[in-house]
Amino acid sequence: MKNYYNEIVELIEEMEAKRYAREVKNKNDAIKTYREIGRLLVEAQGSELKDNKGNILIKKLSKKLTKEYGENYNTDNLKSMREFYYSKYYIEYEKLE
Repeated sequence: MKNYYNEIVELIEEMEAKRYAREVKNKNDAIKTYREIGRLLVEAQGSELKDNKGNILIKKLSKKLTKEYGENYNTDNLKSMREFYYSKYYIEYEKLE
């Protein structure tokens, strides 16, 4: 007699594995995107993290970005992305890929 339960479990596990792989890819893409945003912010304002001109730039960009794309692009998050660009942790992350 055919074991339908095992076949159903296999289908579910295959689907769950694909879902997990997509989630990991999405998170990796987000990490890369946030670091690239950080790079662009550094490039736009120069290399000074504490530069007041840079903070004004971030506030202006944040206002536009949060209006169009939501709170993920608020001032604090953009500052974090800028700092992430300098992060040694990302360099370690890249080595894992």
